[in-house]
Amino acid sequence: MLGAQARRPDGARGARLTAREREEQEIFEVALRTWEDDPASEWMTTEVCIEEYHRFFGRNALPTNWCYEASVSDSKDAFVRECYEWARDQFKHKLDDWRCDLALHLAFLISKILPNVGWPTDKASSDLEERLDELHQNDMRGAIEAVRTLPWVPKNAKGAKDESIYYTQASIVFLCWIHSGSPLRQKLRRGTGLGEAWSKKHGNKCLTPVNLIRMGIAYPMSAGIIGRPLYGSNFSALDESAMQAWWKEVRALLEKSPYSLCRLIFGAQITSLLVDRGHFSKTAPPSASTGAVSRTASSSSERTLVGSSKRSLDDLSDEDDGFGVAPPPPRRRRHF
Repeated sequence: MLGAQARRPDGARGARLTAREREEQEIFEVALRTWEDDPASEWMTTEVCIEEYHRFFGRNALPTNWCYEASVSDSKDAFVRECYEWARDQFKHKLDDWRCDLALHLAFLISKILPNVGWPTDKASSDLEERLDELHQNDMRGAIEAVRTLPWVPKNAKGAKDESIYYTQASIVFLCWIHSGSPLRQKLRRGTGLGEAWSKKHGNKCLTPVNLIRMGIAYPMSAGIIGRPLYGSNFSALDESAMQAWWKEVRALLEKSPYSLCRLIFGAQITSLLVDRGHFSKTAPPSASTGAVSRTASSSSERTLVGSSKRSLDDLSDEDDGFGVAPPPPRRRRHF
């Protein structure tokens, strides 16, 4: 199978080619164009660099390394399997839906920075509480950017090393949070937490609220998100209009300036690492648009005040996998 990282035969690099080298070059280029233009051709995300990823937007099937069975085989919990089966069916039958598209794009990006999907537990992370306290109460964009200032650090745990499995699980988790009709979102609306099995499966992979926020599909309401995330109290998912606007921005930047998108989500240090890993042939200007989050921030129906946490971040752990649902807010609570 041809890969997106494929390059011309060595002979093609010379200014003067022999007849045989020209023939090999022509055969290679025809085969590559045919493969790239065929929406049904097989492909693998592990063979695709971020800069060339937009070429695969027209594919009508999941990449061959999207490995459902390997991703769900270790869980017998009914709720976990319900979520995974629901997401599998969505990807199978509604692959062109914008929610599936966004989940797969974000999963592709975060899988490329492995194992750097964690965040520090030392006093550096305590700056987040101060940053959130300083924000205007309706500054959702600023709140998301504040969480993105947390450094992306290695998470050397089982499940955070295999790129294909991580990509698959991340796409499923992201879709369950993006889609308001998912079993996960329905469970949260009933006022119950996601359970120990869900937390155990995804916590050590950091597929939890901090990274939902850093990937742009949730927002923080207080610094308590670091230690004990509570849905509806210290974090929430963006509403559908904000999520769809973010999808449009992600897709546009992947086509026009994937380097800028990586700077926006991951920051300069991780983007530099991606350059070193060969994901960009040349660096782009270190600026990125955050227009979608900014434009939609004022229209979100799930918005709540960004406030301070009463707990010191020094007392909080980096494992935000035990989150549940907060009790209903007081009647006079302000929303923005």
